[in-house]
Amino acid sequence: MNLNTGQMLHDYFEAKRIRRAALARLLDINLPSLMAYEKKESIHTHRLLEISKHLQHNFFMDIAQQLPADYTTAEDLFAEKNQ
Repeated sequence: MNLNTGQMLHDYFEAKRIRRAALARLLDINLPSLMAYEKKESIHTHRLLEISKHLQHNFFMDIAQQLPADYTTAEDLFAEKNQ
């Protein structure tokens, strides 16, 4: 399994036509710093959470969906639906 959060962000930004300069301003960072996140294979979780909040997109769920189905979680997200 190869997880590359930079590529994940890049693909999302491209698909949704996210204006990187505007997002950088929201994150209070400069544009080259934001663009560097797209080139790295990993990102700090607090920064990914900030990006998720500003874009209202759950990148953590995108990551979770890449994990094998037999991996466990602390909470069954579908317990209510399954009843």
